[in-house]
Amino acid sequence: MPRTHPVPRAAASPDLQRFVLCLASVHQSIDQLGAQLAADQRQMGGDIAKLQADEQEILHKLLATPLRPAAAPTPKPAPELVLIS
Repeated sequence: MPRTHPVPRAAASPDLQRFVLCLASVHQSIDQLGAQLAADQRQMGGDIAKLQADEQEILHKLLATPLRPAAAPTPKPAPELVLIS
């Protein structure tokens, strides 16, 4: 198996050096995006868990509250009739 030797920086072409720097920058950006995505997913998971717990608490309160009959509407007084003579 042939051994490869690192190319000295002075021997690398300027185009290759720019490419390597660009590639390193892209790699760093991908790492940062991956870390941000992971943090966002953890936050979203926590938010979903809290919403589910809140939903369960609301349902529990609704089921524990006894149903009250609807209040009977109060009758309106009959209008007075005025006789004109």
